[in-house]
Amino acid sequence: MTALPADDRIRVPPELLPYPHWVCWQYATRDGKRTKLPIDPSTGALASATDASTWGTYDTASTALAWKHHSGLGFVFAPDDPFCFIDLDDAYDLDVTLPWAQAVVDRFPDAYWEVSVSGTGLH
Repeated sequence: MTALPADDRIRVPPELLPYPHWVCWQYATRDGKRTKLPIDPSTGALASATDASTWGTYDTASTALAWKHHSGLGFVFAPDDPFCFIDLDDAYDLDVTLPWAQAVVDRFPDAYWEVSVSGTGLH
């Protein structure tokens, strides 16, 4: 994947942009499954979900994505931010959202949703 286009900021919830909780990520295979490894956008080393010193600003992370061939950007949720994360596994069957998963999505009409790495879940 290459750098995000300039208008990709539109797809990122604007409420997340001011928080310096951004990492880059690389695809990797772990235990036979595809996963995302978090990357410190300033150093290129592995980032940690519990060590804020390995995160950066959105601008730092998006610049690193553009120049260092990372696969994407990620936001790290932390106790000091006002956000929550919902993880729905096996929410799709043949690219159709299953009724139970759609019911959860419908309960949060203002939420930002994305398809998981597996292609069958929602975050």
